[in-house]
Amino acid sequence: MLSNLYTHVFFIAIAFILTSLYHFYPTLYSVQIIYYLFCLIMFLTGLTWITASIQPFFSDISQLIGVVMQILMWGTPILWSINQFPAQYHFLFKLNPLFYIVQGYRDSFFGTGWIWEHAGMTAYFWAFTLVMMIIGSVIYNRLKPHFSDVL
Repeated sequence: MLSNLYTHVFFIAIAFILTSLYHFYPTLYSVQIIYYLFCLIMFLTGLTWITASIQPFFSDISQLIGVVMQILMWGTPILWSINQFPAQYHFLFKLNPLFYIVQGYRDSFFGTGWIWEHAGMTAYFWAFTLVMMIIGSVIYNRLKPHFSDVL
């Protein structure tokens, strides 16, 4: 996982270079990327605890995870803006916990918003992440005695 973090940080640097070419230079907003990177790590930790605990018992779960992650990623504003959709549908996109992280990266790169401006989304994201981590911990502790049988 640490090697993926290095890759991610490398691509953040590339993103800074690309946004600078379009005259979006790093500002004080850019410091927020550290926070959003931490958010991503915590979210993925919870997701990993759940999937790593279940995977030995259901080997096909990895393919399901791939499909779910594709759906979550296409539901985030990486290459499009949420403003392209009618306002009445924005809440659907905001249900995706990755939306918070991706929108935070956008705000950081383009200097359009601070963390505290999205208090509701912040609370939702951290509640969702905390619940995922608790579920992952419970699943792991319940299945731990059976790991030696299936591995």
